[in-house]
Amino acid sequence: MHHRRLVREARENIAQEIRDNQQSLTKEMGALPKEEEQLEKLLKVLSEEEKGGSAKPDQRLVWTVTRLNDSSWNTAFSTGAVGHMDYDEVRRYSQIYALQQMFNRSMDHYLESRRDMYAFFTRTNLLEKPSATEFEDGKRAIASEMVTGAFLREIGEALNKSYTKGED
Repeated sequence: MHHRRLVREARENIAQEIRDNQQSLTKEMGALPKEEEQLEKLLKVLSEEEKGGSAKPDQRLVWTVTRLNDSSWNTAFSTGAVGHMDYDEVRRYSQIYALQQMFNRSMDHYLESRRDMYAFFTRTNLLEKPSATEFEDGKRAIASEMVTGAFLREIGEALNKSYTKGED
């Protein structure tokens, strides 16, 4: 009886955590196109500035940061509830949470690229013009941000499919 209650509570907590993560993911997926648009504009302005243009990159950017939670899944493991669940159910949850980990790691990389990009912006605000190497580093940081955003979108789409598959 204790094991059934443990499993029931774990399922309820995991289901709620997944719903919450899906809502957070939906917001992030909606924000990614705007972020990509900002990055494309930055890259264009930066290339023009490098060629001698007077435009400076607009550094008032709007970003979202989404972290998908896994505390209910980890708790289910640590309490032993997972050991009393059906194999297919555990496999499905494991796949979802593995994708969520990939998403969170990509989000961490997204933030690191953003840090590098802002470091370059700080450099462009100094009196002297950045060197060609510094411009390349700045463009590389923006490009890295764009690529990671595409990864986030791909992982997010796979996650949404996994989330929806569980609702069938």
